[in-house]
Amino acid sequence: MRHIMMLLCLANINVVVAGDVQIIGFDDTEVEVREGNRYRFVPVHEIGPPPLDVLDDDGSGFVQVRGRDGRLYWLSRSWIRTNEKTLTPTCVRQAESRSADHAMASVRGLGERCD
Repeated sequence: MRHIMMLLCLANINVVVAGDVQIIGFDDTEVEVREGNRYRFVPVHEIGPPPLDVLDDDGSGFVQVRGRDGRLYWLSRSWIRTNEKTLTPTCVRQAESRSADHAMASVRGLGERCD
């Protein structure tokens, strides 16, 4: 088993072990939930208060939790905060661009992979 875990780590594959990762907060009063091929927003109070144990991770941006009502939910990672430690690169290469009328601006280099 230890060798399998080492290979998965080398392959940069996320492995979630029940109880290791918890949802510690929500970014809004609703969270996106996937049910089969359908998506909908569910009020956070229906799912239950954090912390919630992450039971599974599908690798495509959704994690599974058991709500306070006993139901299983696939929640979008875009709407939750977890206790996972993340490595955030500190990039200094950034470029700002503005449109001709200055009504719109964008920044490049933020959130991109640093070499």
